[in-house]
Amino acid sequence: MSNSVFSINRVVSALFIAAAIAIFGVRQVESQNFWTPVVDISQTESSATWPTIATDQWGGVHVVWAQKFGGKLPSPPRRPLELGDTLYYSRWDDEINAWTPPADIIIADQDAPHLVHPSLKVGDDGMIYAVWSDIKIGLRFSRSPMTTAANTRSWEQFEPIVEAQGVDRSHLYIDDDGSLHVLYSRVASSDGGDGNVAYIRSDNQGDTWSRPRIVSAVNSDLPVASLKPRMAFDDRGGVHAVWVEATPPRWLGEKIYYASSPDGGDTWTLPALIGQLKAGEKWAEAPNIEFTRNGKLHLVYTCGVTPNRCYRVSNNYGQTWSVRERVFGDMESLAGWDSMVADEEGNLHFIAQLRSPEGIYYSTLPEGGEWNPVVRVVDAPKYAQAHFPEASLVLGNQLHVVMQNEGIGDIWHFQVETANRPVPPSELLPERSQTDESEDSTADALAELPVDERLQPPEDADWSENNSMAGLNQQSALWLGILPVALLMIGVIFYVQNRRRRY
Repeated sequence: MSNSVFSINRVVSALFIAAAIAIFGVRQVESQNFWTPVVDISQTESSATWPTIATDQWGGVHVVWAQKFGGKLPSPPRRPLELGDTLYYSRWDDEINAWTPPADIIIADQDAPHLVHPSLKVGDDGMIYAVWSDIKIGLRFSRSPMTTAANTRSWEQFEPIVEAQGVDRSHLYIDDDGSLHVLYSRVASSDGGDGNVAYIRSDNQGDTWSRPRIVSAVNSDLPVASLKPRMAFDDRGGVHAVWVEATPPRWLGEKIYYASSPDGGDTWTLPALIGQLKAGEKWAEAPNIEFTRNGKLHLVYTCGVTPNRCYRVSNNYGQTWSVRERVFGDMESLAGWDSMVADEEGNLHFIAQLRSPEGIYYSTLPEGGEWNPVVRVVDAPKYAQAHFPEASLVLGNQLHVVMQNEGIGDIWHFQVETANRPVPPSELLPERSQTDESEDSTADALAELPVDERLQPPEDADWSENNSMAGLNQQSALWLGILPVALLMIGVIFYVQNRRRRY
């Protein structure tokens, strides 16, 4: 009897230990990031490029990209993608659980058919704002009510807000007061400042714009250009800008400069050099800047002999910066640029196409902590050549990413639920306008489509390599981990009771 009791006690103890391990293991699974499959949202038969993404306080996700109407897809041996002549729009529709069919919202002028580098934001007023470059005309702007954005007629047409022969890249931002801020690089313009980064602002929803303010300090008579500007806003209304300075024939960045405006863009500091090539290096490129909290500005850029990543931080609103630190080990590559997003809890989220092995990688910098190692979240060869990532957060913890594929010519989307606290969506939606009838008819028509014709994840879509339970949500994973142990424990209890009755 004593041996039997000892054996029973040992079995019960072992089961309790197994239960603890199972529960702990499930908690580990719960803490992982579960990435959704990659979804082709452009569904194009021609080249689609330059995706931009915006989210809103009501939980909406909006994507715009440039596309060549009637163009051709790239083909081996890797024909370059064609420049787009049309801007297309799609949004995620929770009611039908699918992406809406792409809608052509902006068509280029016949005399200037190349549209590049769109930038998209949604204001608290329920309006979607977009800027982009028309290479031969200049910087363009349009806006539409969020609820009717799939209707081409709802996008207002404006004259160019900046006349320039080529805008390298534009970056749009909306501040808490609803003012629109645009930072861009102008290759040539009618009012001087060629090759410099410039800034404009609108305080009336884009009806009128300020005159361009030159932010960089390039001599237009020299073969030098300031390119790839990025912008961030702090909690005191300050604007912070970074960009690269490049020279021919490579036109790759050799120096990285920083400037700031303490008064919302009215006046700017002189440019400060905060990154450059060291002896033997070839890369000082594609800077990203983000503000978190407590005066912290974060800079990540491509650096080194091969395109690695370097990091600097300022703890005093950009007055001084830490020494350069290389992050993410020997991972390398530069697919146009990277994407970096700050959340409301003071964390940073980083997305890039890296190698080796080749794939899409993700990392986070927790507030007050160190960069986490990069994790390959998309690893299938079909998606590994994605370029120009753009990311945006919605509802506090939903990180959405869009990228273009250099070899296929599609626009892809994938997302992850981060460990942040979720934020409920705003309850009051903007008032729907009269032109919203076309949006309703589009949704109704899409709802009638067979499931396999909607823009949904393909069955063979790849998942993150560390998602061993990717097909299950966290609640299901918890029950699957606990249920077998619980059943075993119940069986042991009955077994012990029966043994006691016998003795």
